Amino acid sequence: MRRTASLFLALALPAVLGGCAAAVVGGLATGAYVAQDRRTVGSLVDDKMLAVKATSALRQDPLTVPGRIIVSSFNGTVLLVGEVPSEEAKARAGDLVQRQGGVQRVVNELRVGPIAPLGERAKDSWITAEVKTRLLAAEDHPGLKVNVTVDRGVVYLQGLVRQDEGDWAADVASHVSGVTQVVKVYEYIS
Repeated sequence: MRRTASLFLALALPAVLGGCAAAVVGGLATGAYVAQDRRTVGSLVDDKMLAVKATSALRQDPLTVPGRIIVSSFNGTVLLVGEVPSEEAKARAGDLVQRQGGVQRVVNELRVGPIAPLGERAKDSWITAEVKTRLLAAEDHPGLKVNVTVDRGVVYLQGLVRQDEGDWAADVASHVSGVTQVVKVYEYIS
């Protein structure tokens, strides 16, 4: 009887609550994500807002609009990867991001040249998923939170890590098929 009631609740609850069930599941997933991160909740929010503001500024500037710029922020360090049409656009992108409030450092890894073909970007998406999966599945450093950004086979790792954790994550990433280089954009802790 108990098993039947539990099964009924598990199946009926989403239908009765509609979007509420999704909100609860999403909230639990977010809570687990936050629990694994060494940043404060305020820093997490600041980083999300910083990435949004930086992306918005880049999309409004005539020099940077023709490019494909990926913005990733972790603890005030903003990583820029992708392509822009000129050295002037690359410099401008770095300057625009640096002017955003809360930016501690800009790591400008933009390439000058044509935008990566769709096939290359799809491969980068696969590499990103594979690196994240291997980091999550590994037992060596459970709960280690590292941001993973991939562009043209280059893996960029961001996080608040100890030296051994950062080296371990870089080693894991380096063994994924298609990875050409691993760049550590860490903030080290003791």
